[in-house]
Amino acid sequence: MLDLPGGPLLGVDTDAAYPTTEVALPSGSLLALCTDGLIESPGVDIEDALAGLAERLGEIGDRPLDEVADSLVEHSGTAEQRLADVALLLLRATPAP
Repeated sequence: MLDLPGGPLLGVDTDAAYPTTEVALPSGSLLALCTDGLIESPGVDIEDALAGLAERLGEIGDRPLDEVADSLVEHSGTAEQRLADVALLLLRATPAP
């Protein structure tokens, strides 16, 4: 889990300035960026949900990215069960040329 400063909500203010941060990722690392719709469930603390996501990624993170994405989205329930839309971006760090 990366603990980084947040910024304004996307799309709320067209003149907003968003913080940027550089993070060195070891080769083979998996970076998962997602909206809360992937992990939120009624009655589940958001920190517990994030820990569950990290655990799940630890179990399946070495698979091809399309399989990881499919598994995470399927694990989050059906569209009817979700509280919000889901956006997910997965990146795997590769060695520099």
